[in-house]
Amino acid sequence: MGRSQRAKGHGFERMVAAKARILGLLAKRGLQSRGGQDEPDVCLEGGVIECKARAGQYSMPSAIDALVRLKNENKEKKFYALAVKLDYKMPVVMMSLDDWLAMIRDVSQPSLKPPAREEKPMTGTGHA
Repeated sequence: MGRSQRAKGHGFERMVAAKARILGLLAKRGLQSRGGQDEPDVCLEGGVIECKARAGQYSMPSAIDALVRLKNENKEKKFYALAVKLDYKMPVVMMSLDDWLAMIRDVSQPSLKPPAREEKPMTGTGHA
């Protein structure tokens, strides 16, 4: 990987961590940004984000493999996400359906509870 590609990746990691901090989250870049190895790109309280900045396309199998590897290496975390930024495109986040649903439930639990059923009194035998 060339110097400009690494710089693009590090810039994206810094942007993701900075945006998380603006929202009040405790976010820091992983140790690999300081010479360490084998740590997620951005660490949040309770979760991790792997960041990928690419010039062209990023294949779905590569994304899924990266997400599975991230989850396997960080089993103690509550959530795992892959942030992808392609040149001239908006960044997107990919996570497992179960993790996403759990996050949505935690954010908007009152609106996601099933409506309470109105109990109707039983009358008669049901025969006309």
